[in-house]
Amino acid sequence: MVCSGFYIKAGEFSSALARFKHVISEKGADEVLRHLLMHQMHHRLELHGSDGEMYAIVALDVEPIKGMVQDTGLAVPYKSLLNHLKRIPDDVLLKCVFVEEQRGPSHILIESEYGRKTFYGITFHSYPKIAPFRCINIAIMNVGDFRDMLSQTVFAVDEGAESKLNGVYFHCLPDKTRFVATNRYILSMYEKVDVVFTKPKSVVVPTRVLQIFADAIKDASEEGNVLFYVSEGHILLVHRMFSLFSKCLGGDFPDYEKAIPKEVKYVASLEREELIKVIKQLEPFARRRKPRVDLTFGRNEVALSVESIAHRMRKTESVSCRYSGEEPICFAVSFNAKGLLRILENIKGERVVMKMAIGSRPIVILPESQDVKAHVLCLIAPVIVLG
Repeated sequence: MVCSGFYIKAGEFSSALARFKHVISEKGADEVLRHLLMHQMHHRLELHGSDGEMYAIVALDVEPIKGMVQDTGLAVPYKSLLNHLKRIPDDVLLKCVFVEEQRGPSHILIESEYGRKTFYGITFHSYPKIAPFRCINIAIMNVGDFRDMLSQTVFAVDEGAESKLNGVYFHCLPDKTRFVATNRYILSMYEKVDVVFTKPKSVVVPTRVLQIFADAIKDASEEGNVLFYVSEGHILLVHRMFSLFSKCLGGDFPDYEKAIPKEVKYVASLEREELIKVIKQLEPFARRRKPRVDLTFGRNEVALSVESIAHRMRKTESVSCRYSGEEPICFAVSFNAKGLLRILENIKGERVVMKMAIGSRPIVILPESQDVKAHVLCLIAPVIVLG
């Protein structure tokens, strides 16, 4: 019989396990992947979890039990272990002992003043290992900027489960990186000039992977960093003691630069919150299936209106507006109301700028005030343009 073990507070252990809640599926077809692998190496405890596509690792510092072997591991049922820890107060000290028997099943015994619990599992060597990974591209991003990037891009992805656009395009350029998302109607781009990959090799990272990683580090200070390691078809995201490895999406990302108008005729500045408020007031009167809002740009204001078939009327509200350059004369454009709201609610800043080209080109919407090192750009395709 071989034993090893460690001491850890219940709250710390439970918090570490919670990082795997979106990685390990209790309904997964592969029963092995419903387990969490625990690997102790003296003062270091590594937790491993996978769903077959993603592979997560959390590292913890623990106090080893003296006189025991300090390099062993076991994969135990994740849900059962997590539920057990939830019933124990956070400040209670746990004694966790791995027992590897030659004739019987291996198990881990968790003891505390609240009793003893045995979890049987599978051996360390039987648990799937992370795929071979040869890193060819590296970049570093501040945690706060990483969260900001997600909020400015993920809302615009195509949420179809099999869609190649259900991800964020990391467009790696020699002097900057553009993070781009689109559902072909809305396109959003977040550009960082201080995030530069060692090699300009672009990838599309699944939205789910980015959101799971963000959730796992939600308590992290914004002063920390996120490291991106990219290989052929894979990405590894790392923040201190948490790592997430995943496949990237295949196929080519659309040439989004073709959608950005090269010349604009009208540039209008509007108060963001006022615009959101008016659209929300009008939206209930719009068509249910395709709620359309019409914007007519005048000298000092923009008239927003919707046509209500049920009420046989057109409801109109106005917001103030100021222009730079040429003022429009009888220029009107129609948007999907929900799509326009999604952009306005995810763009930061008191005022937004709308840049409009001639014809039916997409409308550029961006914050009036931009960070020197970060540039936010959103495009939305108009339904109808009247000149």
